[in-house]
Amino acid sequence: MNKPISLLSKEHNKDPFATYDFLRSSSPVAKLKLDEEDIWAVSKFSDAKFILNNSTIFSSSGYQPMFANSWISEDLRGARYIASMDGRQHKEHRTILHNALKRALQNDLVKIMETTAHSLVVNTKPGTPIDFNKHYTLPYISTIVAHIIGTDINQPISEIQEWVELEDEHKPADPSPTFIERFERIMRRQHRIFDEVIENRRCNPQNDLVTELVQATIDDEPLSDAQLRDALSLVGAAGYQTAIHALNSSMLELSQRKSLLNLLRDNHKLIPKFIDELLRLQPPLHNALRITTQEVTLGNELIPENSLVLILIASANRDPEVFDRANEFDINRSRSQNLSFGDGPHKCVGEAIAKKELAISLKALLSNFSDITLLDNSNLEYTESVFVRGVKALPLIFSK
Repeated sequence: MNKPISLLSKEHNKDPFATYDFLRSSSPVAKLKLDEEDIWAVSKFSDAKFILNNSTIFSSSGYQPMFANSWISEDLRGARYIASMDGRQHKEHRTILHNALKRALQNDLVKIMETTAHSLVVNTKPGTPIDFNKHYTLPYISTIVAHIIGTDINQPISEIQEWVELEDEHKPADPSPTFIERFERIMRRQHRIFDEVIENRRCNPQNDLVTELVQATIDDEPLSDAQLRDALSLVGAAGYQTAIHALNSSMLELSQRKSLLNLLRDNHKLIPKFIDELLRLQPPLHNALRITTQEVTLGNELIPENSLVLILIASANRDPEVFDRANEFDINRSRSQNLSFGDGPHKCVGEAIAKKELAISLKALLSNFSDITLLDNSNLEYTESVFVRGVKALPLIFSK
C-alpha cells in the first residue's frame, strides 16, 4: 500500500477491509491523519480489547471535543452522555440507562417492532424494485427509535431522520459555515422537542424510558435537563445509525448468499446465529474513539498522553489470530467474542434491543418472501463517516 491511508476517503468506505488487513499485518498500532488530527489507529483484536477494558488509561472523553467544539454555539454544546463518561460517573449513569432500556423492551416495544415490520412487509410488492433503505429500513427503525425516546407523538419521522443522519456527517475537523448553520438549526429544534417530552413526562408519567430517566436520581439528585437531553440524544442517534446499517447489511448479505437465505427461510431458529456472524463480519460501528490519560506503550509504539486513539472494531473482528477463516461468513461459527457492541465498561447498553429489532424484521421478511435480488452491486454508495459504515441506498427486488 503505497499511498497514505485515509479513513475518510470514498475508496476506504467502499471497501475498508484490505486496509485493515494491511494494518494488522504491517502496522497494528499506526499513527495516521484523520482530517488534520494525528490519531493512533489500532487494528488487532487483542489491542482493541485491552483498550476497551482499560478506561483509566484510554478515556472515553475523547468523544467530547466533537460535541462541545468551539464552532458550536455555547447553548448547544453538550456531552455524549455515558459514551463520553468514565469511572463512577459512567457506572451510575449507565446503570440508569441500562435499566430504562431493559424495561422498555419488557413493555410494549416488541409489539411496536412486530406491528411496524408487518405493516412494511404488507406494503412491499413482490417483483417491484425498491430502495430497501428508504422503503423499509428508515421507517422501521425511525418508528422504533421515536417510540423509545418519546418523540413519536410530537415530531414527524422525517425530522427524526434529518436529525440523526446529521450525526453521520459529523467529523472532528471544523466544518463549513453551511454545515454549522444546518447543524445548529436542527439541534435547536431537537432540543426544543426533547424539552417538551421531558416536561410532559414530569407532569404525566408513563411506563416508558423517558419517565424512567426523569424519575431517576443519583445521590438523591435528579438528572439535569441537559443530562436528560444528552441521554435521549445518545439513545436516538446511536440506536438509529447502527440499526439502520445492520438491517441493510443483513439484506445485502442474504441477497448475495442464496444458500444462506434458503437456510434461514426454512429455519428461523438460526436467525440469532446469523445476526451474530453478520455483526462480526459487517459491524455497523466500525470504529470507537478514546484519548490517552498517560503515556502508554501498545504493541511496539509509545503513545503520548492526550493522544487520540481510534479502535478499528471492524478490523479486530476479522483478526485471523482470533477467528478461523476470519473473512468468511460462517453461520455455524461457535459464538465468538467479537467487539461489535464493544467490550468492558462501555459495552453497548442497547445490544438486546438492537438484536431483537433485527431478528423480528428478518423473521417477518423471510416469512413472506422466498428470494431477494440485489439490482446493482457495483454502484452502492457508502456513508462517509468516521465511526459507522453502511449503504446509502439498497436497490432490491423481493419475490414470493
